[in-house]
Amino acid sequence: MSRSALWPILLAGLLHLSACSERVAPSATAPTLTPMASIGSAIPTSTEPLGGTRQPIQTVSEPIATHNQMTFDSQLISQPECQLIGDWYRCEDLNLGISFEYSKDWGEFSAEIAPGDVALQGGYAGFYYYYHFPSNRIGADGASSDFIGHLMPYLGFFHRTPEEVCADREASASNRVFLDCEVAQENVIIVAIYPAADMYCFPYAASIMEPVVEVMVDLPANTMATGFRFSGWLLSTEARTQLGDRVDKELGAHTFQPLPERQNCDSESMRQLDEWIEGFIAELEAGHLDDETVQTLHAFHHLAESIRIVR
Repeated sequence: MSRSALWPILLAGLLHLSACSERVAPSATAPTLTPMASIGSAIPTSTEPLGGTRQPIQTVSEPIATHNQMTFDSQLISQPECQLIGDWYRCEDLNLGISFEYSKDWGEFSAEIAPGDVALQGGYAGFYYYYHFPSNRIGADGASSDFIGHLMPYLGFFHRTPEEVCADREASASNRVFLDCEVAQENVIIVAIYPAADMYCFPYAASIMEPVVEVMVDLPANTMATGFRFSGWLLSTEARTQLGDRVDKELGAHTFQPLPERQNCDSESMRQLDEWIEGFIAELEAGHLDDETVQTLHAFHHLAESIRIVR
């Protein structure tokens, strides 16, 4: 099964990056960032709307699959109930057993479910549960613990604390991606991922070419999904252009498409770009970029802090 070009969600390609030496720490005024060796989750690529092409979805009026001798019927994938309150939608999803708030700018979503790849398993292969937003810049997904397929869905913390999850990500640092991982709650982390110069010079086919942000929720006792992830592109058109122009200046001909040809991927040009990116991130964290980008980052933080277990 593959994702919808929109995943919106999520983020369609996986980064399989080899670990390298860590970078020099940014200045005291900059956010604490760690280049990351492997994102280990689906991230939006800039070559297609976050996600790929979904298979046809089974209608929720029919049983979906048999899981541990129990049939999942329409009641277990009922649509989350959402109410617009000011600038935020307040939602309760009984499928996941959580409530949360998200920005009204993201629009109203629908909850959908798709089966795992029965061809790989030879029968029942779990299922993939996701939100379909009207914008291709945002999405959310999770999967049952027995999901089998070509995707690598987010499945939760695997009995680790959120501090351990962030530490594990930071420990696998490489020079390809800057990672800022924060603990929002005991079962929620928020992760911002920024490509470094090495990514622009030597990308893989599934490399991310612009920053993304993820809110990851641990749901170990939930049957529908043991973890759930909200993800999206971080930059506005204005900020994306600013980043692209700088990449052009330091590395040569620029494109956000995969496998671009760079003219100036020498160590000094890459070092200068990385220094600029660290400053760019510091400006974003300080709220000094354009309003749309700053509001997007704020919206993900608000989402992360609003999540509650409701059952």
